[in-house]
Amino acid sequence: MPAYRAVLDRGGTAGPEDTAVVGDEAAVAKQLQRYKDAGTTEFLFCPVGTDTEVERTIRFAHDYV
Repeated sequence: MPAYRAVLDRGGTAGPEDTAVVGDEAAVAKQLQRYKDAGTTEFLFCPVGTDTEVERTIRFAHDYV
């Protein structure tokens, strides 16, 4: 997808793995704020982990955005 590749190139990233946001709530909020400050208007959350961790991530996403 050339358009997606162009976006990654402009951001200086090799691939999607360089845009992943991981960590606890504080770390994720800090990273997401950087994206928001740069003009990001949409976030895609893909929670992984145990059922408890997934639920925690979903709650965070709903509260954050």
